[in-house]
Amino acid sequence: VNSKGDCSFHKLPFSYPNNALYNDAGNIYLSYGPHQSYWPTVYIWGAKNGVMQIDVNTLDVTDRRIPRLAQDMVVDKDGTLYALQNSWGKEKQFLTVLEDEVREFSPSKRLELNEEIERETIQRILKYDC
Repeated sequence: VNSKGDCSFHKLPFSYPNNALYNDAGNIYLSYGPHQSYWPTVYIWGAKNGVMQIDVNTLDVTDRRIPRLAQDMVVDKDGTLYALQNSWGKEKQFLTVLEDEVREFSPSKRLELNEEIERETIQRILKYDC
């Protein structure tokens, strides 16, 4: 929607958009995917979960597949993206950390929290406090 009230529609390259936010450059990060917290503990092969970056000027999409749905996301002052992800069973709650523009997924960089969760008890709200 522009300032005159006109709008245009564009098809997303993947289904199941979940949440979105702007980065410092004004581009959009959008998490997507069908994995919800109540699904089975095992990974569902063929499910496409990820975080895409949409360039607001060109509408070009940069995609990064991740193995779990990002329930909520925040970007810190350095441009690092943090995401809460749904659990695959009983485990510690954690934040996935995506540090670069390519959004390289590295499970070893996740931040584990002290709280243990099991599927339906996962947190879905995240706030960055600079």
